[in-house]
Amino acid sequence: MEKNRIVIFKEFLNELREIYLKNGEDGLMKDYDWAVYFSDDMIESESSCCVADDVTVDDDDEEIYPEFAINNDMEYVVYGEIICDVLANCFMQNSNCEVSEMVEAINYYLEYDNYMDL
Repeated sequence: MEKNRIVIFKEFLNELREIYLKNGEDGLMKDYDWAVYFSDDMIESESSCCVADDVTVDDDDEEIYPEFAINNDMEYVVYGEIICDVLANCFMQNSNCEVSEMVEAINYYLEYDNYMDL
């Protein structure tokens, strides 16, 4: 996954869909050592986000955000593993699901810690 870039969230989701369509779930789940950062905790398809390294934790249990996210005023994080898991579930239910359904499914998972039925 290309990191340290700003992208509109729906464009990023479409990139992940393409990976899934070309390589299946294994391709999607192969590389998720990244996270997506937002300027607030309201995730929408038109939200600007940055794709960067995961948050790390230091010896004092303090979270350390990647410089790229900090420099772009982004801090709300959704881990790549969560996004890939939720999208794999969406695509298993409907490989042609809309971006709006993907966004709704991600927000649903973040709120309820459960997958949404499409």
